[in-house]
Amino acid sequence: MFRSLVTYIPNFLTILRGFAGPWIVWLFYTGDITSSSIALTAFISLLIASITDFLDGAIARALNAESKLGAILDPWADKILVLCVFAILPSLDSHLYPWWLFGIIASREVLMEGIRAWSRLKAIKIEPASTVLAFPVRFSGKAKTTAQMIFIHLALGLHLLDLLPYPAYVISGPILSTWAMFWLYIAIAVITVWSGIDTLRSSRRMDQTHTLA
Repeated sequence: MFRSLVTYIPNFLTILRGFAGPWIVWLFYTGDITSSSIALTAFISLLIASITDFLDGAIARALNAESKLGAILDPWADKILVLCVFAILPSLDSHLYPWWLFGIIASREVLMEGIRAWSRLKAIKIEPASTVLAFPVRFSGKAKTTAQMIFIHLALGLHLLDLLPYPAYVISGPILSTWAMFWLYIAIAVITVWSGIDTLRSSRRMDQTHTLA
């Protein structure tokens, strides 16, 4: 019985990561965004959530507990975490992190999840006994997720440093004042759109196997 319970750990960590996103949003929207303690709590929460992204897969492989449910939950947890953090960035600095860039990124994620769901339903209709639940991840998707994760850590990290006393803000000040993060945000949006286009092209080529990156 203990062995059975242990196999649920990977999915539990994945679900925990999914809840981390709303938790970070709640911290900023119910607290003072200029509070260093709020910024520190949010950054640590994001860091821990990101670590679970590595742990859930590693534990699942070690326990031979990989499952189709876990394969579905994992990308959803990543998307919820990333989009929640992107959603609070405009409230930190609407000039560096404008809403329209968030809209581009969020629209891509919603569109691709819709296509993924449609592809899954189509596969089941063609083959009722099909258990197709997860789809292979393309390089563009991995690059997109990695770039987004690095960016949100950098954004919250710089926000935290900017609220701390000297000499911490000496590091963040020049970066934030040169609009470097704005241009980096644009680069992230471009990578996100590119990965979406690559996924659409791939889905057409792989339509017969009902797979989607």
